Amino acid sequence: MNKLTLNARYLRKNMTKEENKLWSIINNKQFYNYKFLRQYVIGEYIVDFVCRDRKIIIEIDGGQHNLEKNIEKDKKRTDFFENLGYKVIRFWNNDINNNIEGVYTKLQEVFEINQLAPTLTLPQKGGNNPIFGLKDKNLYFIGGVVRDELLDKKSFDIDLTYVGNAINFAKNIDGAEIIRINAPFGTVRIKLDGKEIDIASTRNETYPRKGHLPEIFDIGCSLKDDVLRRDFTINAMAKSTLNGEIVDYTGGLEDLKARKLRVLHDKSFIDDPTRIVRALKFAIRFDFTLEEHTKQLQEEYLANINYDMSYKRLKKELEETFNLNSQKAFEQFINQGIYKLVTPKEYEIPDKLNIEKLINKYNPENIWIIYVGLLPDVTNLPLTKIEQKIIDDYRILCKKNFNSDYEIYKNFESVRIESILMYAYLNEEIVRNYLDNLRNIHINLKGEDLKKLGIKPSAKYKKCFDIILKEKLKNPKMTLEEEIELAKNFFNLE
Repeated sequence: MNKLTLNARYLRKNMTKEENKLWSIINNKQFYNYKFLRQYVIGEYIVDFVCRDRKIIIEIDGGQHNLEKNIEKDKKRTDFFENLGYKVIRFWNNDINNNIEGVYTKLQEVFEINQLAPTLTLPQKGGNNPIFGLKDKNLYFIGGVVRDELLDKKSFDIDLTYVGNAINFAKNIDGAEIIRINAPFGTVRIKLDGKEIDIASTRNETYPRKGHLPEIFDIGCSLKDDVLRRDFTINAMAKSTLNGEIVDYTGGLEDLKARKLRVLHDKSFIDDPTRIVRALKFAIRFDFTLEEHTKQLQEEYLANINYDMSYKRLKKELEETFNLNSQKAFEQFINQGIYKLVTPKEYEIPDKLNIEKLINKYNPENIWIIYVGLLPDVTNLPLTKIEQKIIDDYRILCKKNFNSDYEIYKNFESVRIESILMYAYLNEEIVRNYLDNLRNIHINLKGEDLKKLGIKPSAKYKKCFDIILKEKLKNPKMTLEEEIELAKNFFNLE
């Protein structure tokens, strides 16, 4: 077995989380009965996924593929595959992590699937249940998976709830392996027919501390009590695994038809203010609007915010919402005052810039922070070191001068692309100039070249390189020989 084949076998056993996530929805002919191979050798390369029947290759790229040296390598790799008759499609890690529905839609386009035909995850009423072979009069599909079926959308998360004790139910499923039990929450994870599935017991919740995690009680309650604890009517529907009957206690079907978001009770936002951001997310994803009473409740809460809340939960909702990369979402976030959940400081949206288009063009890894990081104060959010540095670098950039290509280059060269795109709110032209032109310019002269000229290493090396860089920014076609001549002049060499 050659080295390339051994490497492919290793990569197959050690796939990245993004590769595993995509593989989970295309393996075993799940995607319209097409067969995919993973970590497959073609020529001198190993591709992430390939459908040989259609000669389509799928590659998943991390941020390092945005570097100039890797862009050239990827082009050479793609040319090789295309010369063999393959079509290559690429997704970024953040596409897989944050927009798997968009990835699925793109695959449908590439494979020329008739997207008007619904790809239902759940059984039609009265039909067989194809999911894990589970059928029981007390077992229901719940929440988003029911909503998505009714909207003819592919659902990637399947939630099941059992009216009663789900843990005892799971222990009596023939052929099921218990993976994990969380008794205080009444949830269980099983493995059945090679797939893992979570089943939750019906339960009730109360919020003794408004804005924080709820306390669970009455595990095994009625289905009606379980759905009434949820956020919006469109997420409070259940569907029987036994006969496909839709159970709707809250008018969710009517709200789906009217494309409205409606909370289930008047204290919904008081209990959990992150639902306001979640409503924005659903409004963008499904093109829905708040019904009037829910809109009034939102406005009332935003006028009197309780800042003693779970900012970890708030951050999660902000990430999910703004990783959708929607200018419309950001405008509503600001104009409706939703941003005040993060900070009471006033903020107005910058004019005449669609950051969504820039993000689509330059593919940053941390999309959400480009939007939220513009707020005047985000200290309440539990940011990672990278997220905090992105914001800090952006604020430093705001204080710098950008009077020449050299200043633009030096100011941007050592900061992440997210900070640069945030600066576009102040000057889009400068950002585009750097990302489209200047960042690809590099001097060829190295320290070894100076040593060969008999010049000992010193602080003057950096000054020499900077002078050459200034000239190369004016003349990007400058050769190494011309750079050496400039270095000789700098060090007064004949």
